[in-house]
Amino acid sequence: MATHASSTVHGFPWERVYGAATLETNNAKVEERIRAAEGTLMARLIELKGLRQNEPEIRAIENAIGTLWTIRWKRLGRAA
Repeated sequence: MATHASSTVHGFPWERVYGAATLETNNAKVEERIRAAEGTLMARLIELKGLRQNEPEIRAIENAIGTLWTIRWKRLGRAA
């Protein structure tokens, strides 16, 4: 399993798709990227459910989902 060394290193398997969503500058594409990231994050969260040793990653995923919702609200003017 990958470890999370820093916020600039893609340590978790979902970080690349999450990064693409958070850094997208084209409003026409941001919704698509957010949906892809949310799907990846939720799938990973389901994989990790109940595995106590993965609590740091679970917290990171929860924070990432919250960030995506905020981006959607601020950039597109609507909730998930």
